[in-house]
Order: sequence, then C-alpha cells, then structure tokens
Amino acid sequence: TSAQGTIVSLPITLSVKPLICPAGPVGDLSIEIKSPDDDEEFNQGETISLETEVQNNGNDDMDVFVEAILYNLDEGRTVASVRSSSVRIDEDDEHTFTLDLLISGTAVSDDDSYAIYARAYEDNADDEQCQTVTQDVAIDQQTFYLVVAQTTVHPQPALCGQQVEVDMQVRNEGKEDVTAVLSVLSPFGGESQ
Repeated sequence: TSAQGTIVSLPITLSVKPLICPAGPVGDLSIEIKSPDDDEEFNQGETISLETEVQNNGNDDMDVFVEAILYNLDEGRTVASVRSSSVRIDEDDEHTFTLDLLISGTAVSDDDSYAIYARAYEDNADDEQCQTVTQDVAIDQQTFYLVVAQTTVHPQPALCGQQVEVDMQVRNEGKEDVTAVLSVLSPFGGESQ
C-alpha cells in the first residue's frame, strides 16, 4: 500500500426491477397479489387473471391505479403489460383490482424464468404513494403454437356474393416447426383453403 491507499476491484451484479416506484416504496398504500398463486403454471396463449388487493392505510381518500407486467427474468424483457383504470379508495379501505395478462409472443421459452411485477400508486402522486409486489410464475411454451398476426380482406368492403381474397400473416411461436393448412369458414356456409 502506498500513502494514497489501495484500489480494489470487486465484481458486482445488479438486478434491476422493471416496474418500480420512482421514489422507492413510499406512502400509505399496500398491495398484495391474491391470484395467481406463487409459482403457478400457465401455458403460452393463456390469459393470467391477476387479482391484486390494494389497501389505503392512510387518512385520506386516494385515486389509485394498478400496473402489472409479466416479465421474462432471463431475457430481461416484458412479455405482457396492463394498467387498470383509476379507482377511488376511501381511507382505511381496500379494493380488489382484476387485470388480464395475455401470455403471447416470442418472449416465451420453457428454459426461462418469469415473474409478475405489480405496483399500486396514487394518480399524479406516485412519488408520494406507491408500493410494489413481485410474484414468480411458470410459463410452458407450447409445442405447436401458431398466431394469426394480421388479416386483410380484398376488396374492401366485401359485398355479399362477391369473391374475396384474404391475406393472412401467420407466425409460429411454438417450440417445433410446423406445416399448416388454413381454412377460412364463412358464417353463411362454404369453406376455402
């Protein structure tokens, strides 16, 4: 060591949470995930019905939002996100928010870990009233999972009795390659491949 001291380099790993309160957890709100259960399993293509209970432990009524994301922890990206409408919660009262998260997209893999991040905050005051909660879930990627990404009908508008052309963009988000035959069914009868 010299008179100036010793410089030591240490390895450090930072884990950044994707949905946080700007000033950290603060204020009189509390949030709890009631459903789904911790480590509950879901399949690609399913919708997670998320129930969060938000409690206003303060002395004032608050207009509260809940935001939630399904997050791929290994790839560091959002799979799905949702935000509630504002609900007025009276002082010393609670409200259960129900939000739907659709599990879709190429961010789903059997090998990855997932978590739901949720935060409750007061409208225009998330630096004063904001709390977060995290819960792990398991997502199974489907073996065969085709998604119709875009559909266009020509000509538009299509008239009764007129021959039309349908362009579809289909994406394979499953584990395996797949060959598919698509059929278009008309509610008036008839089928086309």
